[in-house]
Amino acid sequence: MILDVGSLDGVDIGDEYVAFFGDGSTEEIVGRIRVVLTEEETSSARIVTVEEPLFVAGTTVYLDRKMR
Repeated sequence: MILDVGSLDGVDIGDEYVAFFGDGSTEEIVGRIRVVLTEEETSSARIVTVEEPLFVAGTTVYLDRKMR
């Protein structure tokens, strides 16, 4: 999976992002990805967990865990 953010945006190898499903008040995490490679403007991630086939172009993911 390719993310449209990279090292210039502060993304590091090992950072984890999550995707949510819900109505805004009862959201639950349905997918998690981990960054495995960074470039200046993009990064690559592998799917760690997924409960639904949701990782398609345009899926919004949110930073959940930051590597230090």
